[in-house]
Amino acid sequence: MLVIIMNFNKMYKNLINTCLVLVILLLVHSCTILQKFKTDETQVDSRTRDFNFNRYFLEGARQKTLGNFDEALRNYLLATRVDSTEPAVYYEIAGILNMAGDYSAALNYAEQAVKLDKYNNEYYKILLAEVYQRNNLLSKAVDVYEDLIKINPDEIVYYFSVSELYFSIGNERRAIRTLNNAEKHFGVLDFISLEKERLYRLMGENSKAVGEMEKLSKTYPDNVNYKILLAESYINNSMYDKALKTFEQVEFMKTENGLIYFSVADFYRITEEYDKMFSFLQKGFAAQDVDMDIKIKMMINLLSFVDDNQYLFKNTSKLMDILLVTYPEDIKVRTLYSDFLVYEGKYDLAQKEFDFILKHEKSRFILWEQALFIDNQLSDWEAMYHRSKEAVEYFPNQSVLFLFYAISSYQTENFQDVIKAGKRAISIIISDDDMLVQILTFKGEAYRKLDKHKESDEIFDLVLSMDPEYTMVLNNYSYYLALREDNLDKAIEMSTKLMTLDTTNAAYLDTHAWVLYKHGKYEDALEYIDKAIQKNSESAIHFEHKGDILYKLSKKEEALLFWKKALEIGEGSDFLEKKVIEKTLIE
Repeated sequence: MLVIIMNFNKMYKNLINTCLVLVILLLVHSCTILQKFKTDETQVDSRTRDFNFNRYFLEGARQKTLGNFDEALRNYLLATRVDSTEPAVYYEIAGILNMAGDYSAALNYAEQAVKLDKYNNEYYKILLAEVYQRNNLLSKAVDVYEDLIKINPDEIVYYFSVSELYFSIGNERRAIRTLNNAEKHFGVLDFISLEKERLYRLMGENSKAVGEMEKLSKTYPDNVNYKILLAESYINNSMYDKALKTFEQVEFMKTENGLIYFSVADFYRITEEYDKMFSFLQKGFAAQDVDMDIKIKMMINLLSFVDDNQYLFKNTSKLMDILLVTYPEDIKVRTLYSDFLVYEGKYDLAQKEFDFILKHEKSRFILWEQALFIDNQLSDWEAMYHRSKEAVEYFPNQSVLFLFYAISSYQTENFQDVIKAGKRAISIIISDDDMLVQILTFKGEAYRKLDKHKESDEIFDLVLSMDPEYTMVLNNYSYYLALREDNLDKAIEMSTKLMTLDTTNAAYLDTHAWVLYKHGKYEDALEYIDKAIQKNSESAIHFEHKGDILYKLSKKEEALLFWKKALEIGEGSDFLEKKVIEKTLIE
C-alpha cells in the first residue's frame, strides 16, 4: 500500500488511545457548546467571524504540534462551527482521526475537505485516497489517484499508486496499462520496467517479463547495469544461452559497479564454469566500491561450497589473499582468515591470528571460545591457561570458559587456579551438569595433587552423586584409595562397578587389579592385570603391577622378569629400579 506523506508532525506517532474517547464525547456534547456560536454568528460581522475562526484554527494547530490531539480536535471542531466552508479544517480533522485509527470517522471529513476545496489541493486528495484505502474502498481510491494524475501528470508516484490498487482489486491489465501510460509520459525508466516485470511474473507471463528487461537494455545499450538485469531475467527463466551471450557482452564493458562482477560470477557458478567464476570474483573482491561485509559473506558462501575440492579451495585462497591485502587490520577479515586456516588444519597459524584478533577485540565471546578450542587442539596448555584466565574475567557467566580454565590450570600445575575455577563454576552452572561434573573432577584432582585428600574425596563423592556411572572418577578415586590403602572396601566397590561399565579400557582393568591386590585378592588381581596387558602391552605400570602380584604369589623369579620388562619400557614407579636391583618387592 502506498505510504502517504501528510502534513503532520512526527510526534503524532505517540497519539494516545484516549483521544478517540474524548472526540466521541466532544461530538456528543458539542451541539450545546456550539449552539452559542451559531446564535452569536448572526450578531457579528465577517471580521469577527474570521477572527474567531482563526483563533480556533490556530489554537488547534498549536495543540496538534504539542501532541495534545484531543484539544486540537476540540478547537478544529469549534472552527467548523464558526465557518463550515473552509476545507483546511476538515483536512486537519480527517488527518488526526485517520492517524488515530478511526477511519470511518475520518472518511466524512476527508470527503468534505475535497468537496469544499476549489483549488484541487493535492494533499487533500492524497489524504482522501489514503482514508478510502483504510476503509477498503479501493475503487474510490483509484478514482482519486486517477484524478491526481490529471491534476499533476508529472508526479510518478500517482501512477504507481493507481497500478498497485488496480492489481490489489484483481484488475491486472489496468495495472499494466497505468504503468504503460507512465512510460509514455516519462520514457523508459528502470524502476517502471522493473515494476512491470514484477507484475508480469506475478501474472505468470514470464515472456513479457523478460521483454521488459530486453526493452530496457535496448533503450540504454551502454548501461552495464541493465545488461545484468537482462541476464538475470534470462537466468530466472532458464534461458541460459541468452544469459551467456549477455554476460559475454558485459565482459567487454566498463563498469564502476563492482557488484556486477559477483552477479556474473554467480552465473558461471550455475553453469560450472569455475575459471570464469573466479576471474570475476577476483575483480569483485578487488573493487573498492563493494562493501567489505558483502565480500566476507561471499567468502563464507564459497567456503560452504568448496567442500573437499582442492581446485576450488586453491582459488578461494587467492580471494582470501585479496581481502588480507585490502583490509590487513580489519578484525572481521582476520577472523575469517583464522577460520580459513582451521579449515586447512593450520592450527598454529590460526592461533597466531587469534593472538592478534583478541589483542584488538575482547568484547565478543565467540572469539575467545574459538581461540581456546585451537589452543586445546594444539595442546598448548600454557597459552590456553593465560587466555582462559583472561577470558573468564570478561565473561564470568560463560561456563565453557571455566572448563578451559580448569583444564589448562591443571595441565600447567596451577592447582589453586583449578580450585578457583571449580568454586566459580558451581555458582554459575545451573542446568549443564555434564560440564559441572568435568570441572569438579579437575578440582578434585587438584586437591589430590596438593595432598588435600579429605577435600579431594569430598569432591569425588559429590561428582559421583551427580553422575554415579562416571567411569573416570570411579577409576581414579578407587585407585587413589588403593594407593593410600584407605577405605579399601569402598575402593573395591567402585572398581567392581567400573568393571560392569567398561572392560575394554586397559587402565580401568589395571586399576581393578591393583585394588584387588591391595585387598589381598592376588589370584583375582592376576586375572585382571593379564587382561590389562592384553589390551596394552606398552605400559610399564601394567608390567610392574604384574610383577608385584606375582611376588605376592611367591613367584619371585617371574616377578623379577616383569619388573625388568617394565624397566625396559620405562615410566614405572619410583621404586622400580630398586626392585630389580634388590630382587624384592618394595612398597
